[in-house]
Amino acid sequence: MAWCYTAYIWLLEHVPTSKVSTYAYVNPVVAVFLGWLILHERVDRFIGMGSFVVVLAVILVTSAKVKETTIAEKLPSVEAAGD
Repeated sequence: MAWCYTAYIWLLEHVPTSKVSTYAYVNPVVAVFLGWLILHERVDRFIGMGSFVVVLAVILVTSAKVKETTIAEKLPSVEAAGD
């Protein structure tokens, strides 16, 4: 599982953190789906609606346009003092 950590660190360096963190929301939905598929666990309408909301939220987060700004852009400009 060391490759998982390596992949996570690589993602943190190359992808916005808000998108990398979505794995934490998707994991339970995948677990519910696998439980239904493999173990034939019951999935009622509340679990289905909750899973739908989570997947929709992850889609919205990952499809959002992220504007990257630098610290220099946030600082006010300073003019040279010339007397």
